[in-house]
Amino acid sequence: FQLIVQTLNITILASGIAIGIPPIVIYLFPFRIGQNLQAIIWFLLRLIPIPISALLLLLISNPTPAIASLALGLHNAGIMGRLLKEGLEKQPMNNHDALIASGAGPRSSWLYGLMAPQSLSYISYAAYRTDVMLRETSTIGIVGGCGLGWQLIESLSSFNWGQVSVLLMIYCVITFSGEVLSDKF
Repeated sequence: FQLIVQTLNITILASGIAIGIPPIVIYLFPFRIGQNLQAIIWFLLRLIPIPISALLLLLISNPTPAIASLALGLHNAGIMGRLLKEGLEKQPMNNHDALIASGAGPRSSWLYGLMAPQSLSYISYAAYRTDVMLRETSTIGIVGGCGLGWQLIESLSSFNWGQVSVLLMIYCVITFSGEVLSDKF
């Protein structure tokens, strides 16, 4: 049960990083230079696979759920950042321009004119990415030595097929529960 809780904690922390960072960064740097720099950063975060980023983080730290969450969250932040940027670029600028014309600042006009209409699709995709992150914790656990993924690799290496079956069933139950919760919201 401790490994299940640890896996869920990794997923929640990684989701917070992946979902929260892109809008905050875009809000803080709404100008053209900041957007171009963000596009490069989102690309670099997507470019490095999760196991490699976890291994790089392990060079400076011990295996912990926080390192696993950070590796998982940063990679998915690159995905969410690109998605948000593309969604905002396709968004009509009418509300944004009206807010600017009425005297609102660039951040307020971005928040209310562009982000607010985009927020539903962003949150919907965030729910999907959270489900993907839950599945990716098995890979992170293998590299980072924590969560159900760590136990899965240990069971596989010792050919303990009964334990492998139980772990796969636990992953299925957790994933199914996530599907049911995301369908309700």
